[in-house]
Amino acid sequence: RIGKEKNVYFLLEAMRKLIIEKKRQNVHFLLIGGGDELENAKNLIRKWGLSNHITFTGGLPKDETNKIFGGADCFIFASVTETQGIIIQEAQASGLAVIAVNKMGPSDYIHDNIDGLLSPLNINDFTDKMEYILTHPDEREKLRKNAKINVQEFTAEKSAEKMERVYIDAKNCNRS
Repeated sequence: RIGKEKNVYFLLEAMRKLIIEKKRQNVHFLLIGGGDELENAKNLIRKWGLSNHITFTGGLPKDETNKIFGGADCFIFASVTETQGIIIQEAQASGLAVIAVNKMGPSDYIHDNIDGLLSPLNINDFTDKMEYILTHPDEREKLRKNAKINVQEFTAEKSAEKMERVYIDAKNCNRS
């Protein structure tokens, strides 16, 4: 979703800084999703003159999103209200390094500097991490490989096993 709760303006500002201030003209961002801030975000990008660097797809079916993951260098996530972060796991399963704000959901799924990069809610730090991922292909590849491996910890089977252990432990505690 392109909405305020997803911290979309922080994300757009980071993109602006990367393209204009850091002069990274060879990047292109794809923002997937609809939402109540979509038109405002598009207008801001036009105002900044960045329409050639940022594409808004609107909402897409899940299979289309998965295809897009296959052609991306990394996944950028700026939300500070996400509790589950399922989209992060989907990006990792597709072999993408993730850059995210170190809040709630993302900090549960991303191992900083191992399978992704976590940033404080600081525009300069976030932008620096975006630039780093784009300019260090060996590091990006390491993060991508680790992401694909580490996300296996969250498969349906592993989650069921963990839940089963919780129930068994709870049952054993009641017997004591």
